[in-house]
Amino acid sequence: MFLMHNLLQKPFLFILVFITALSVRAQTIPVQLAADDSLQQLLTYFNQNATADSLKQGLSKIYTSYKRDAINDTMAARLLHAEDELLKDRQLDQKKLFSYAVMLEHIILSQLAAWPASP
Repeated sequence: MFLMHNLLQKPFLFILVFITALSVRAQTIPVQLAADDSLQQLLTYFNQNATADSLKQGLSKIYTSYKRDAINDTMAARLLHAEDELLKDRQLDQKKLFSYAVMLEHIILSQLAAWPASP
């Protein structure tokens, strides 16, 4: 529920999720592994190039947690919060920020697909 509330507060991400949800196909394991590598690379880039020390600390914490834990609601919320903070940093590559938003979209969609159907 928390994840959906955050999603609805971010219109750009919500639109991305909605558009992709219309054409979602099952992900294969190699695609998921590539997505994991890409997210780790983006987190590394943002950590190295962010200007705010508090953002760098938060990204380091996310990166460490992401390497050892699966994506759950808490991790998804951290990733969404990091997106908000990253968008405030005008020094970062906009293409990489867009890639990060798309990556979060895929993560959220995979979370939604894994939820059990309501009776």
